[in-house]
Amino acid sequence: MTGIPLRHDALDAMVEKFNLVEEPVDMWLRQLSSGLDYGRLIFGQRYLALQSFAANRHGEVTKGEKLHFLGYFFFPFHDGLRLFFERRDGGKLILEFEEGADLQDGEVSMIDNRNVDQFFAPVRFDLSKRTKRLTAARAIIEFHKKRVRP
Repeated sequence: MTGIPLRHDALDAMVEKFNLVEEPVDMWLRQLSSGLDYGRLIFGQRYLALQSFAANRHGEVTKGEKLHFLGYFFFPFHDGLRLFFERRDGGKLILEFEEGADLQDGEVSMIDNRNVDQFFAPVRFDLSKRTKRLTAARAIIEFHKKRVRP
């Protein structure tokens, strides 16, 4: 019987040093239903919101907002998805979707590779310090994922 891997010993230091959201990094390091990239949404890259919308479970985006993508987490038993972003002011944004849930006006049921271009466009030539730090964070996260733990 295989168990769920324990919390990675370097997780707290990475989250604190790079001001990350713990959940997607933790779950990805433990090889659970999570990842740094979600289709064309790439960890650390900045995206422009092309329209205002609300996720059908939690979270709202305003047209024109610029957000850094910080990973995703699937809820396999509920057909759910969380997308993690960081706002310009450093505040965290979680967009939570549930496939098949009732929709209210302005809500979106799911974002995936079929429709992501309707909602987000990558910010080209983004030379911000935050993007550079997130690129470094990704390299360190990937290093720790490859590292064999005793």
